[in-house]
Amino acid sequence: MKQIEVVGAQGATIPAGVVIELTAEQAERRSHALEPVDAGGEKIEREEGAPLEDGTYRTLQSVQFKLGEAIGIDGEIEKGLIAPNAWADASAEEEAGKPKRKKGRK
Repeated sequence: MKQIEVVGAQGATIPAGVVIELTAEQAERRSHALEPVDAGGEKIEREEGAPLEDGTYRTLQSVQFKLGEAIGIDGEIEKGLIAPNAWADASAEEEAGKPKRKKGRK
C-alpha cells in the first residue's frame, strides 16, 4: 500500500469503494463509512460495537481527510476525484522542483 499525506489546505476526499489503511483513531472517526477488509479486499466480519483497530478498510461512501493526515491507499486515485496537489508522494516531490507558471499576462 502506498503511504500518502494530505498536503492541500482544503483536505482531500476519497470516494466510495477504495481500499485504504488507517490507524484505529482514524477508523473510529469514520466508522459509519468504512468496512474492515483483509489484505485481499474481502470483508472481515466483526462483533457489533467492537472497537476498530489499525488496519485495512473499504470506503462505503466518500471519506474526507484533513491537512496533515497520513493514510495508506491501495492503487491509484484518478486525478479528477481529488483536488490537485492534495497528496504528498514521489510525483508531487518531483513537481515541487519545477518552476511555477505565473497567472496573468503572457
